[in-house]
Amino acid sequence: MSKYEVLDAELLSNIKELITKNTGLEFRDHDHEKFSKVIKSRIEFYKLVTPEEYYLLLKNEISNSRSDEWRELTVLLTVGESYFFRDKRQFSLLSGKILPALIERRKKVRELRIWSAGCATGEEAYSLAILLNEMKQSLNGWEITILGTDIKKEFLAKAISGSYGWWSFRVMPENMEKKCFSKKKNTFQINDGIRQMVTFSFCDLLRDKFPSIENGIHDMDLILCRNVFIYYNKKAITTITEKLANSLNESGYLITGHGELFSVNMDPLKTRVFDESVVYEKAAESRTKAASAELPKVFPQKVLMHEDPKTSSSKIVEFKEKKKLQSFIPDFLSQASLLYREMNYKDAIEKAESVLIEEPNNYYALYLIGSARANMGDYDRALFFLRKAIESDRLAAEPHYMMSNIARQRGKLEESKNELKKVIYLNQAHIPAYLELADIYEIQRYIERARRLRETALKTLMLLPENSTIEPYEHMTAKELIDYVRRILSQSKE
Repeated sequence: MSKYEVLDAELLSNIKELITKNTGLEFRDHDHEKFSKVIKSRIEFYKLVTPEEYYLLLKNEISNSRSDEWRELTVLLTVGESYFFRDKRQFSLLSGKILPALIERRKKVRELRIWSAGCATGEEAYSLAILLNEMKQSLNGWEITILGTDIKKEFLAKAISGSYGWWSFRVMPENMEKKCFSKKKNTFQINDGIRQMVTFSFCDLLRDKFPSIENGIHDMDLILCRNVFIYYNKKAITTITEKLANSLNESGYLITGHGELFSVNMDPLKTRVFDESVVYEKAAESRTKAASAELPKVFPQKVLMHEDPKTSSSKIVEFKEKKKLQSFIPDFLSQASLLYREMNYKDAIEKAESVLIEEPNNYYALYLIGSARANMGDYDRALFFLRKAIESDRLAAEPHYMMSNIARQRGKLEESKNELKKVIYLNQAHIPAYLELADIYEIQRYIERARRLRETALKTLMLLPENSTIEPYEHMTAKELIDYVRRILSQSKE
């Protein structure tokens, strides 16, 4: 029995905060038991006299980006489960549309570069190799690069060995299994021809620098980074996504797990919605913005209409909150709003603060400062201004929405859920609130409640023009959101 059956709650909270700050890993309420077990195991591993010593050990090794303990802790707190052809729909999309499109685009240079980021024990990378091997007649004389990377050396060692148990084949077509593997007692060994198509190496997606010629991560035509972002907070996700985007060729594709990047600013990636999955394509001649936004930028909530070629200008359909404010917002508040949208949060705050000198209860200024503070990660001061904004306008939904995001960032799902309920009460057309509340209910295994919320969001979406966009999902049109929600609903019935 462990010497420390129950760890001090405050100590655990401090360790959690330190880990999140240093690694970007996010911990939810239902992760508490696993988190406690991992921390206890590390305290026992080092035979420490007090649990506080482990906190100090971690703190002292923060400056060492290659610290063995930080690396081991990251591995223990994430899951490396994988299997061949995981997610049949996405692999169907790859074989039927994505890979043929890339082959057509790259036929002049006869080169294809693919990266399985967070490849675990290699099943995903080898699945890609098997798909390309099936297309070898179209790829005769091509230079094919398939790179698999992970943070855990033990996983990479297994991937390099190419030896797997029967459980890794649970959805793999039997004909491919026989063609690409040979059975050896209780294991299956991948054929040398397939194994030699893939290179495996270490990569920490958050800390390591890429694109980089040195580590071979550059000019990728296709990146798969699936079921990785579920462990990270918004700031880390934004950082990683920007690096992945910069590592893609123009018109290259990024494929993630379903819904992992749903509320993330995807510039310069363009959302493509297929029947099988949402994927992201790098727009030609694009440059990424600074990866500084931690939370969805929902200031102010609106629906933007793309320009209709039949009309001389785009229309803007705005929510009641924005209409109410628009008539009296002075020029300097408009400037503050523009600075906010450009992610220049410091200057936006200064502009808005000048408004408060004259109008201490100006809702718009209070909300802007709170939102900017939240995006800077200054959550305590953000909450102060957001609560002041609510005092100024009790019917305003947006401060509650931002507060729900802050609560979720801190791993407080119940608090986030309560704020989202307030948003829906105040604004029954608030689509993001329905979708994000549904996501929380699904995490908590309230599947029927999640389904009903998504159905309500779908009905509201269908009232909007197909080419409109809704913050914070500006990378998707209403039609694409409709297709996405329908797909999630259909999958929940299977």
